[in-house]
Amino acid sequence: MEYLKQYEILLKKSKNDFLTAKLIYRAEEIDIEIALFHLQQAVEKILKALLLYNKIEAPKTHNLDILIKLVVENNLILDISEKFLDLNDYAVEARYDYLSDTFENFEEMEKEVEILIEKIERIIKEWIIGNWQDKVYPPINAYKTTIKQQKKFEPRDLGK
Repeated sequence: MEYLKQYEILLKKSKNDFLTAKLIYRAEEIDIEIALFHLQQAVEKILKALLLYNKIEAPKTHNLDILIKLVVENNLILDISEKFLDLNDYAVEARYDYLSDTFENFEEMEKEVEILIEKIERIIKEWIIGNWQDKVYPPINAYKTTIKQQKKFEPRDLGK
């Protein structure tokens, strides 16, 4: 698996799902479950992007609880909200059944998802440009250098 390519794809798809959720929520003719499905997908994909970026295999799951635990256990983000777990039911069940006519605080959840996406995108971009913050550990192989990156030691010619 090519991690670099995959995390970039998931980052973009996460942002697309987020924008789709916003549009669907504001369209009165479409059930809210569809918007919540896309919010769940946005969170799932951004968490998987963060895991893959850090060279941690992202399991094939829609369960946000599993993904959040992986992120926290690997010290990638220490302050992730458990509110995202409210979206778990909308990953699969909402596609085939009506779960509710309303979802309390959709706008609040929407804002939380937006903050998470921006935070993870910032983490990735800051690491790439060499200025990572937010107590996020660099990718596992970040400290290893390749033979091409290592400078050969050659004694100076001091005119002797």
